[in-house]
Amino acid sequence: MATMRDRTPQDIRSDIEREREQLVRAVANLRTDLHQAANVKPLLRKAAIGVAAFTVAVVALKIARRRFSR
Repeated sequence: MATMRDRTPQDIRSDIEREREQLVRAVANLRTDLHQAANVKPLLRKAAIGVAAFTVAVVALKIARRRFSR
């Protein structure tokens, strides 16, 4: 690795460009991760299905109790 005094302006430009590209990739990855974390639709859909199944089960139990308790 060259020392600071041995670096040419072109070396510095190349380093800055490489770092800029790394930053662009990091920001893109962060946006993707944030989008995935903020996407709650699948979770809400699963929760709604679970609540519906639970409600159906409770109603079915109540109906069964009425029919068999007579």
